[in-house]
Amino acid sequence: MLQKQAHNVHSSRQWTRTMRCILALVCLASVCNAGFGQEIRSGIPEPGLELLYLPDLVISNARIIDGTGRVVEQGSIVVRGGTIASVSANPVGAEAPVYIDAAGMTVLPGFIDTHRHLLPSQFINSDAALGRWLEDRLPAELQNYLAAGITTIMSTGDYFPAILEVRRRIEAGELQGPRLLSVGSNFSAPSGHPSVSVFANNPWGRMLHTNALADPEAARAKVRELVDAGVDAIKVIYDGGQNDVWPRLDDAVLAAIADEARAHDLPTMVHVHGVAELLTAVELGARRFVHTPYRGSITDTQAGRLLRDESIPIATTAGIRAPIIDAAGIIGNTAGAGRVSFDPIRQAYLAQTLANVRQLWDAGVIVAFGTDTASLRPAAAIAHEIRTLSEVLSEEEIITALTRNAAQFLGLGDDIGTLEPDKFADIVIVDGDPLTDISVLANVAVVIQRGKVVVDNR
Repeated sequence: MLQKQAHNVHSSRQWTRTMRCILALVCLASVCNAGFGQEIRSGIPEPGLELLYLPDLVISNARIIDGTGRVVEQGSIVVRGGTIASVSANPVGAEAPVYIDAAGMTVLPGFIDTHRHLLPSQFINSDAALGRWLEDRLPAELQNYLAAGITTIMSTGDYFPAILEVRRRIEAGELQGPRLLSVGSNFSAPSGHPSVSVFANNPWGRMLHTNALADPEAARAKVRELVDAGVDAIKVIYDGGQNDVWPRLDDAVLAAIADEARAHDLPTMVHVHGVAELLTAVELGARRFVHTPYRGSITDTQAGRLLRDESIPIATTAGIRAPIIDAAGIIGNTAGAGRVSFDPIRQAYLAQTLANVRQLWDAGVIVAFGTDTASLRPAAAIAHEIRTLSEVLSEEEIITALTRNAAQFLGLGDDIGTLEPDKFADIVIVDGDPLTDISVLANVAVVIQRGKVVVDNR
């Protein structure tokens, strides 16, 4: 369970359920009292209370893909108190302050990106530059995520503690943006990735983004510092980068980090690119993987069965190895932060990544949608990952990865990721049918977050 966010989500949902129980008891008391000389008003509560029973939002005439495998061709969704009250194949006659006729559209759970870096690392190299970006660019960037249908993101490494302040401001309603979870800063080997790659010329950013440690006890102390700050998970870069050319984190350090995180009920999310390293990381305590490996085959090892049996999810991020295709159909460099040329070596990397995605899915592993394409804006990143995954996953499988599986990756499967009663009303409405054309997921018409319309392009 991702501790802080999961606690906040469950607490809010429990409050809603408690209020519903109280209202039900009030209504029951009203009916019982009616037997003692009071008029029964057709089951309607006393004046004023009926407002608490009315829906806040109704979606009707919609094709509903609820994330559980069920598709309703023409149904309705009722939202009350920020949560889903009902999902039905029948029309709903209840009045609501917000009524959406979704004829010709498809309703899905809010999209979830399990691997994103929110604060750009390329040009922020001082406190002043970070402050300007947060003031001038952050509000619009958060809205870009919502406009793409993304209602939840996991920051898998950003400037610390600034990223936690962004999370606080979103939770407090000071900023409108997707639900944000964060690992704070990353752990890696001294002189390893990303210290000598992404931050080679940015010592300021390296200090705030990466904990390059060789001592297990120092690593434990840093985990405790992050826990005290309120991070949602711990992230470790275990291998030596894309080509494994930089120093790898010592096994004893990874084991110490995972053990300390486990003591505080936090999962350890691990960055590896090889199947062999993945297997070792599991032995050392890894409970999430933020990339699908491209070195080695899942079927040639026990990796698929191990991840399935241990309920360890893995993010896709296949798009970082795929070429960027522009509107004219021109193939460019890969979409990863390095923007390397898409040469035969990268073609082989992409082919093995996609083969492993398919093999992991077939093995029953929780394969979750994640982009990591920091060089692309949110909508472009989602579209790029979807286009890449469509080589090996069906439309329904991609939607499942983007919603239900991504929620399970974050430990929030009881609260988001599917359209079911009592879950938060994180909802996306798109023009068209993504089960026949997955690209229509880019045609976002309406986005609803916790029952509130935050994007309306109708």
